[in-house]
Amino acid sequence: MTTKEVKHITGDGEEQTFIRLTADSGKVLTNDGGETVWNCIDIESSDGWTEISDMESNISQSEALTRYANTLTGVNDLDLISAAETLIEQRIKEEQL
Repeated sequence: MTTKEVKHITGDGEEQTFIRLTADSGKVLTNDGGETVWNCIDIESSDGWTEISDMESNISQSEALTRYANTLTGVNDLDLISAAETLIEQRIKEEQL
């Protein structure tokens, strides 16, 4: 796991400092025993965060993508998220050609 200090600037121009945790290859980050996992996350404190094998995660890749998309967009529409996931997979295949 790597850590890096990052700064976020809010809409009113205030600057906030966070710690960016990034999981190593084949690993994921968790602070609840693997129920919720992240590849990368900006947090106020790294207390309680650990890195586990991606295979130890208790959720599927689809569920992880759904949670991530919901976090980014606030959208909880599984059909919309599934359509976006399909487009991402197609783009990855195109880039591999």
